Amino acid sequence: MGSPITFSGFNSIDFNQILNAIMTAERAPMTALENQKTAINTQGTAYTSLAGKLGALESSLDALTATEGFSPISATSGDPDAVGATTTTGGVPGLYEVVVSELAHAQVMASTSTYASPDDVVATAGSLIITVSGNPPVSIPPTGVAGSTTLRQLADTINAQSDSPVNAAVVQAAPGQYRLVLTGRNTGSANAFTLTSTLSGGPGVTFTDTDLDGTYGDTAADSSVVATNAALTVNNIPITSSTNTIDAAIPGVTLTLTKKDAAKTVLVDVAQSSTAAQTQLDEFVKAYNGLMTFLTEQNTAAAR
Repeated sequence: MGSPITFSGFNSIDFNQILNAIMTAERAPMTALENQKTAINTQGTAYTSLAGKLGALESSLDALTATEGFSPISATSGDPDAVGATTTTGGVPGLYEVVVSELAHAQVMASTSTYASPDDVVATAGSLIITVSGNPPVSIPPTGVAGSTTLRQLADTINAQSDSPVNAAVVQAAPGQYRLVLTGRNTGSANAFTLTSTLSGGPGVTFTDTDLDGTYGDTAADSSVVATNAALTVNNIPITSSTNTIDAAIPGVTLTLTKKDAAKTVLVDVAQSSTAAQTQLDEFVKAYNGLMTFLTEQNTAAAR
């Protein structure tokens, strides 16, 4: 058998060098595409950064050229734990006297019937009918309780009902004593609700019925908490609200009521804020300098 043939050093030709040159030539289009992809990705990142810096500059400029411009308004409450105050737009400087005599509340009703466990069966048929004045009654569940429904399942069904005006919770009042508690989803007297029950096939659920007319919640004594509106005065002008967030009592200021005290006056000072103006100007300068630095860096990179 003859010796194997080798091309290494054949006529002093380096075939490895030739093969590497061929492979490099073959990869040239792919290398060009990869370089092009890298360049496009770099450009995309640069455009994204540019858009962000332009957006920051635009936002800071909008703040400077807004109606309040270099004279933004600040609001300071004399008792922020009772009356919070934040500014919006269109504020009018002045000192405002706020007296809160009532907070807005959601109605709360707790069952008088108690259960040894949240998993006790309360009914096998019927429904709870919840009504808010001026709205169609809501039946929970709409087609009656099918099968054996526990206290926990009834609460879950109430909460899952999208048009239910109440939220339900099973509360442990004492060891071995669970109650169904219904709380209005919205505050204010207009959201007060009444309740009737046709639950059957079990102990059902009962609530306080002061006038014994078969309707729960139609008298104040039926509820643990009565639905009320917030009541306050601002500079001796009486104001009511279905919520504790009030944005029209003082121009350009939103009040958040957290405590009531008819004998206490809370002063809300609305004034021009030089600090806020300085902050707006600083933000504009920062955004402008950031954009200029970015453009300089890009011009330098392009010249290389």
